[in-house]
Amino acid sequence: MDGHCPILLFYHLAMGRRRLSEILINPGWIGSLLSFLCVASFTLGIYFNYAYYGNIPLYVVLALLDLLSFGYLVYLIVIFCIHIYKTRVYPWLYDHKLTKPLVTNYALQSAVSAVISVAINVGFAVFNMVIALLNGSIWYGAFAAYYFVLIGLRTATVSTYYRAARKHWFDKKALELAKKKISLVTGCFLFLMEASMAFLIGHMVSDTPPVVQSVAFAVVNAIYALYKLIVAIVNTVLSRLSGDSIGKTLKDISLADTCMSLMSLTVVLISTFGAEPYIAIKAIVGFGACLVVGFLCVLTIVREAVGIYRFHAQSKNG
Repeated sequence: MDGHCPILLFYHLAMGRRRLSEILINPGWIGSLLSFLCVASFTLGIYFNYAYYGNIPLYVVLALLDLLSFGYLVYLIVIFCIHIYKTRVYPWLYDHKLTKPLVTNYALQSAVSAVISVAINVGFAVFNMVIALLNGSIWYGAFAAYYFVLIGLRTATVSTYYRAARKHWFDKKALELAKKKISLVTGCFLFLMEASMAFLIGHMVSDTPPVVQSVAFAVVNAIYALYKLIVAIVNTVLSRLSGDSIGKTLKDISLADTCMSLMSLTVVLISTFGAEPYIAIKAIVGFGACLVVGFLCVLTIVREAVGIYRFHAQSKNG
């Protein structure tokens, strides 16, 4: 994300020397600042419209514009993080013997990333649990339990892979088979957990459970959801490039965390700024999150089951 002078940026656009698509892909610091200002402006517009005017068509327009600008801002943050990683972090890690395995071994890199994510998730899970206890809310208690289960699942995946790596360090084929089995078991467990969460979401959405109406709480949820969304996108890109089973599994867990964080954020925003319960919106976001993660889990289960079958078939034939 190289910086561009604002005057030159608009001059090149006016003179046709840079196509609009090129500017959108890499707008520089001025474009990133404008994107952030758009998100802030549309968000403030939504708030003031809700507080003083209550114009529904204007609310819908502002919400759509805010969603588009927010998505673009997330894209800019992701490419900025990737740029910093490639130009600053990666060379530094690669030049040091102790940290070089973190960039040459993707599975190890994923494990370290998972440990960091666990530490952050523990804080957010405890935060939701405290909110649930203070407000007597089953809804936030369920979210806290969900995060704790994800923490346990991520920890179990990393620790199991570590034991398998120590056991099969001399046999790459055996280690690859162990990784596929770990990914298969994790995918099955995550699928069952998402199915259970779907029933809980159905109950909670229909009953409109007690929620917390706090701007500060909404801000914390928004920051966490934004962080998880960016991490999930980066992990998805990196896992596709590597093709590693453990990396893809940790990506699925991160995506499950992200989807439920977006669901939690939706409920918090509606309860804080919405006069109506908006049951349909909560249902769409909640069940949509479960369907997305469930679909990816099915793909993981099928992929790893086929991989294990082919591995045994090649062993018998070979």
